[in-house]
Amino acid sequence: MHYAEQNGDYFEYEFHGTGIQFFTEVDPSQGDMDIYVDGEFKETVSAYRDGRLAQQKVYSISGLPDGQHTLKAVKKSGRFMLLDFLKVEIPNIIQPVSAIFDKAESAQADIEVTLLQEPESFSKIMNGSKELVMGTDYEVTGDRVTLKKSYLAEQPLGTLKLSFVFDGDYLNDIHYSTVDGDSFEYVFKGTGISMITPTGPQQGEVDIYTDGNLVQTVSTYSQGRKNQQEIYSISGMTSGVHTLKAVKKSGELMLTDQLKFTIAAGNGVPTNPTNPPGPSVPSNPGAPSTPVTQPPETPSEAPETGTGEEPSGNTDDQTMRHEAYINGYKDGLFKPNNKITRAEMATILAQVYDKSAVQSDVTFRDVDSSHWGAEAIAKVAKMGLMKGYKDGTFKPNQSLTRAEMASLAVSLNPDPATPGSGFSDIGSHWAKDAILRAQSLGILTGYRDGTFRPNAELTRAEAVVVINRALGRGPLTGVSQPKWKDVLPSHWAFGDIEEASADHVSKPAANGGEKWVE
Repeated sequence: MHYAEQNGDYFEYEFHGTGIQFFTEVDPSQGDMDIYVDGEFKETVSAYRDGRLAQQKVYSISGLPDGQHTLKAVKKSGRFMLLDFLKVEIPNIIQPVSAIFDKAESAQADIEVTLLQEPESFSKIMNGSKELVMGTDYEVTGDRVTLKKSYLAEQPLGTLKLSFVFDGDYLNDIHYSTVDGDSFEYVFKGTGISMITPTGPQQGEVDIYTDGNLVQTVSTYSQGRKNQQEIYSISGMTSGVHTLKAVKKSGELMLTDQLKFTIAAGNGVPTNPTNPPGPSVPSNPGAPSTPVTQPPETPSEAPETGTGEEPSGNTDDQTMRHEAYINGYKDGLFKPNNKITRAEMATILAQVYDKSAVQSDVTFRDVDSSHWGAEAIAKVAKMGLMKGYKDGTFKPNQSLTRAEMASLAVSLNPDPATPGSGFSDIGSHWAKDAILRAQSLGILTGYRDGTFRPNAELTRAEAVVVINRALGRGPLTGVSQPKWKDVLPSHWAFGDIEEASADHVSKPAANGGEKWVE
């Protein structure tokens, strides 16, 4: 939760879409706020209420032209102005977004879905964690997807949620600028380089410089958005250090996605730079956004971690075998910044932790026997590691928060511990005691700004770090070949991700953690 106390204080949020919703807590300490969209005053809204309610929508707007917009809220009265989260509306990319399937045999029919944007970027359809089989479960012809009646008829009665997945940008990470004259530079050592970026109707021309010389003005405009387009390439340069610079010249946006440079040694295969720099602005403007901070892959903003204690005695014969407990994806990616769901966490805990049941069979009305995680959810519930909600649900697809992970972590490590020093943003939070214990045990830590961000959704990278700490595993060092294309040795959680996702034999490392043996 973000807050301000002085009248006249404000926040601004830039977004790409057709509308936005503003959610906050309402209570007696708050008052009025003036709302502006694209610099135009819209209305004064009140967040005052005699009593507290969380996650209340105090303002929304729809029907804006698809493009860049700015929401601004100015504190007008009351003791506090609070900001919880924002929801951005983007145009539908499929039509229809819902349909009815009659399971009566005589009434069964295929369902046709039209891809409204970038049909060439359509990748797959997911039913939870299960991927539908193209050609069997569905067919694709041009911009038309046909869901086969044979597949739909096999599904249980009720609501079926299918996710249409589109190939996005490289690592789903885009840097952008809106100001003409803004630029980025990238220094590389090689004989050539290519610049790859989306093109779209909001983009214009970009001036390209190599080694300080203007070599070309390229257009990044296209009628519809197209991902991963090569807009500039140069080869045959003298082997050595060179600089590529791109300067925004026109259009609403300049986007930067990926650079590939060619080195002279070896076979000259283009190389993906590690974390190429871009304008220091929010990433991926074309996706739904919220202001909740997600720990990025750079160590400067990652949760701080300890170095571990040096083990005593001779470590040469202290080998140990660890099995992987988390998988990546078929495309060779781990996707460390993806959020982890309650069902996924239950599956991991059921695999790595075992203790006597403290409850008899536990059932949840939103987890039937056909759910892919039903067995694991039942196991961790019986062990008392994870609980459901008062309404009888487990909410398997809901993302796990850092506060919930703290509560789980201390249940995995029941050793008494003196509470930690605390964080500036946990106050009277329901998980405060667990957070302080997790901090003291070194299992979960905060950020360099003194916050813990208890309500932030846990990422896959954060999850394996916490589980490893609770189990006394990792981080794994001495890895000769990274297992995942998107988790390089420079990633803040590299050692823990390798520890969690690869079967290996290791021994205690001299400076803490583990060292790869085989």
